[in-house]
Amino acid sequence: MDDIQMVNNTPTLDEVFGLILSIDNTDTLRTSTVRAHLDVLTEEQLASVLQTNSGSDSQQSQSQQSPETNDPIHILDPLTHSLGYLYFITARCRKATQQNALSLYHMLCQFIDVADMEQVVLAGSQMSRIIVAVNHLAQVLKNDLIPLQPLSTLITRLSPSTNNDAAINSPGGGTALTIFHAALAKQCILTKMYQYPMPILNRDIVQVDPKMYGTTIEHYLEYHYYGAILYIGNKEYEKAVEFLTLVISAPVQKAVSAIQLEAYKRYILVSLIAYGHLYALPKYVSVVIEKTCKKQYGAYFALMEAFDGDDIEKLTTMIQKHQQTFEADGLVGLAKQLIQASYRKKIKMLTNIYYKIKLDDLGRQISADASSSPLTKDQIEHLLIDMIGKNYINANLSIVMEQGVPVKMIQFHEETTPSVALGSNHRLEQAITNIARANDQLAVMDKNEGLNGDFQSKVSLNKKIKIK
Repeated sequence: MDDIQMVNNTPTLDEVFGLILSIDNTDTLRTSTVRAHLDVLTEEQLASVLQTNSGSDSQQSQSQQSPETNDPIHILDPLTHSLGYLYFITARCRKATQQNALSLYHMLCQFIDVADMEQVVLAGSQMSRIIVAVNHLAQVLKNDLIPLQPLSTLITRLSPSTNNDAAINSPGGGTALTIFHAALAKQCILTKMYQYPMPILNRDIVQVDPKMYGTTIEHYLEYHYYGAILYIGNKEYEKAVEFLTLVISAPVQKAVSAIQLEAYKRYILVSLIAYGHLYALPKYVSVVIEKTCKKQYGAYFALMEAFDGDDIEKLTTMIQKHQQTFEADGLVGLAKQLIQASYRKKIKMLTNIYYKIKLDDLGRQISADASSSPLTKDQIEHLLIDMIGKNYINANLSIVMEQGVPVKMIQFHEETTPSVALGSNHRLEQAITNIARANDQLAVMDKNEGLNGDFQSKVSLNKKIKIK
């Protein structure tokens, strides 16, 4: 049955369907021509019902049958015939109307829950049919949230945590990159569901297998870029730096992509917020990225220079000077956060100078050059409490009596345990080590296919995302 007798080299829907039904195990399916025949069928064929034999008897029989009798998505078993079912259910979903969209969505979710993932991966890049299908259903149902559950379920089922050394050293476990990772991250940004994908984002990508999962360089770059934006939305800046580093350091040989340049702009801002300085990139990162970014986006390097000068007034002036640029990039919120980051940096420096200092005196010292944006006493106290709570500094606040008047005092202590920065550094170094294991695969992908022209010149969502 594997060799279909085709008319004009084009199989009919019934012929392909018969071939699918004749195979009841994955091993046989893997060596069959089912995938090739499914790829030849048009969307109209995949979304239609089976034809019946001609003749009065068959016509009479057809009149007595329910519509489901000739419908592939009602005949095929989602578990036994997962590969074929994927094509038929997604084609039907792509033609969904308001009348049947909800029922088709439930059928698609049921398929994703029970499907044989060994068959699903045989679809390769055609697994993207599911992404197109759920996006169309979301549009028809006017509910952008509905793609989240099926996409996250697919990621979890397709790429369970691996047991290699890289995964063992990863706090969230290691996983393989699928075509659904970037789609989920993007949808979470559009719906502002920043917390939803955290369990997935916290699992390091330690395997990139384009043959098995249909992934491309674009999927890799987009996932980590969108993931960084989600971490920024959750104010997890150290992890955002990690993801942006992975975008910038990806081995792209043919051209620096727009997404890497966009990542570099965010990398500057988030590094300064998280660490108080530009975090060092791996040595193997191409210098072309930094040179190109410096040439095209000088405002960010001017801002970094002002931040490094430890002059809050100059920093504020620089933000105002280039505010139009930051607003156009959707990054004015991050840029303004550098002011508070500069205050934190000053407080951190004072821990090396003072053992004890009054809260009022500390406020005067860190606000001496910030006449346009000085912090109030309450703001300084809240900033200190936040820094202590996040282990940025080792200190405590107390109230002492001076001449019968209560005075708030800060006492700094020596660092007896590794600081949060050291922990973050180790985390980033481990992540870079993990992705180095996948760099050979990425380099091969780049050599074979490169980045398409559209992807090199633009970044999806870039103008839509505003970081407050």
